Amino acid sequence: MTTQSQNNGRWPDFFLIGAPKCGTTSMDIYLAQHPEIYMSPLKEMHFFGQPEIGIVPATRDESTYRGVFAAAQPKQQCGESSVRYLYSRKAASQIRHANPDAKIIVMLRDPVGFMVSMHNQQRYNLTEKHADFTAALAAEAERVESSHNDDQDSPGRTDYRAQAIFSRYVRPYLEIFGRDQVHVMLLDDVRRDPAIAYRGVCEFLGVDPSFKPEFEIHNVSKAVRIGWLQRVIMNQNLRGFGKRLMPDLVATRIGKTLYAWNRIPAKPSGIDADLAAQLRQEFDGETRDLEALIHRDLSSWRIDPT
Repeated sequence: MTTQSQNNGRWPDFFLIGAPKCGTTSMDIYLAQHPEIYMSPLKEMHFFGQPEIGIVPATRDESTYRGVFAAAQPKQQCGESSVRYLYSRKAASQIRHANPDAKIIVMLRDPVGFMVSMHNQQRYNLTEKHADFTAALAAEAERVESSHNDDQDSPGRTDYRAQAIFSRYVRPYLEIFGRDQVHVMLLDDVRRDPAIAYRGVCEFLGVDPSFKPEFEIHNVSKAVRIGWLQRVIMNQNLRGFGKRLMPDLVATRIGKTLYAWNRIPAKPSGIDADLAAQLRQEFDGETRDLEALIHRDLSSWRIDPT
């Protein structure tokens, strides 16, 4: 473990950077229960990789960011979860510059399930106007071209296909940190046996692998309680304005509290069987590339789950 404690805090010892909708929220909560781990109280800090991530970070100030981990005990591992670090071309090198010994946990899932779940999430975030997943996919090419931003090299949150090409984003982390510092886990693993999956993460981090947290599922499908409030919460300009009126982390906590209150449970939308088969075939090459890259058998991603 790298000790970097200073009066103004420290850098995290590890980062949970898995793709969205792949179980990172649950894993963040499981890891926070471990007595030898201190997780950032704020998930999705997105301090690294700016501005290309296209998200207003919890803070851009290094001292404020490091100060988030000042409450950790000297022997605790500090962790931070920001899913979109995975998609940033800058974040990996910036993290390594801050802490060359940092460990990286990447969570992934089958691309078809990911895209459907991501579509549901963006409907909730009000960034996706197409309620039908098929229509959303059909609009991708035109939407990507019209929304191109020179400062944002990472894929947009409604660029479903681009976000699902996981090998493209995992490879730089393996190249920059090496295999010994990168642990790739699958949502399949957590669903099959969360205790074994969690034990593997603990062994990777070098903390007591016998500890067992409360395994509950978090961040399930949801719907908006109040539409106009959601539009206010998700407005990036208003987020930036709020941070000019009050301390960064205070504004972020208020936004996250409102975001959590404004959701209600909802049944997720599904996917047409023919479209699912088409997408599995379309991503067959990518799945094989990822198999070779992370040394895992992903053949289950290439067959009909029914």
